[in-house]
Amino acid sequence: MKRLFVFLLFLMLSFKFFAQSDIGYVFVIKIAPSWYGLVTFYQVFYDGKGFSESEILTKTQFIRQIQGKEKSWANPNKENLLKKYGIRNPGVIDSLWKLRFAVYPYKKENADTLGWTENFQNPFVPKPAQKQILAQMGMDTVFYTIFGENLFNLLKAMNDPRWIAQYKNAQ
Repeated sequence: MKRLFVFLLFLMLSFKFFAQSDIGYVFVIKIAPSWYGLVTFYQVFYDGKGFSESEILTKTQFIRQIQGKEKSWANPNKENLLKKYGIRNPGVIDSLWKLRFAVYPYKKENADTLGWTENFQNPFVPKPAQKQILAQMGMDTVFYTIFGENLFNLLKAMNDPRWIAQYKNAQ
């Protein structure tokens, strides 16, 4: 079942967002409730047309691999991708769920339970204007998936309070 889900996910992505020309392994995130939480991290092989050979990563593995501290097919040179893309705060990864949800969808005893969509009529999807912002950044807003360089550009944008305000206030 898990393999079928991953296969279908990447099959659907195969038809969308091929602006990136790199061939090889790339990092991918998906913002959707799953057995792994609200955000699932992957490294997958991208051949310029579609995806194959996916591996699910824990958040810790993902962070260590993008920092170059752990062996990774998507980062074989162990480059610090956070530094390369100017991402000052890797903790922003914990806010990825806020791009899609108005409120944290799982029971949580933490004051930080409000997302950035403020779409309380449908708290599980961003407003249309927010979907447009995400799509312009390279996110597939059907499956809420982003990969490669677009992923790092999004994480960098999420470090900017002005970008967050623009996203929250998008009409």
